[in-house]
Amino acid sequence: MLKRLQIITKLLHGETPNRFETALVYIVGITTAIFVITQLLGEVTLGQWELIILFVIVVDVAGGVVANSTRSTNAWYHKQSLWVRLIFIGMHFIQPLTVMLILAPGNWLFFWTHYLYMLIATAVLWLLPPHLNQRSVSFGLWLLGVIGLQAWGGTPSLLNWFTAVYLAKLILCFAVDQSNEP
Repeated sequence: MLKRLQIITKLLHGETPNRFETALVYIVGITTAIFVITQLLGEVTLGQWELIILFVIVVDVAGGVVANSTRSTNAWYHKQSLWVRLIFIGMHFIQPLTVMLILAPGNWLFFWTHYLYMLIATAVLWLLPPHLNQRSVSFGLWLLGVIGLQAWGGTPSLLNWFTAVYLAKLILCFAVDQSNEP
């Protein structure tokens, strides 16, 4: 049981998380989820399970922005094999699929554009020569993704929050190797 908990902790926070950063992950995730759910309740009617699932998804993507930007989590993932990072990125179809099913049923354009854009942007960052500034390129890709997906990616206004947060978690924070930065 303890071994499993250690593995989960490494997946979420790396090998050397500090208490402040760990607390910040959950404070930001939960607070963002409360804001998003409160905003959505004024616009859509959701069942109890939909609210719970949506709450978990928002905590995951919002908390993931902070977690993936910490040195501990970022360093741990970037010293893992490419396969581990590919599995992590690949599994992130769950979030756009889930929010689409709950908030925009049948909007496959939203799902596919968000997921494929994230995969392509991540690949671009991972293929950059080491001398190029990954962080600057990631911000350019993030900005193009947020504006482009909200304008042409089938993003209903209920999901504008998702586009920015999902792409921040994976393009700005996860895909960028921060170990070479000062």
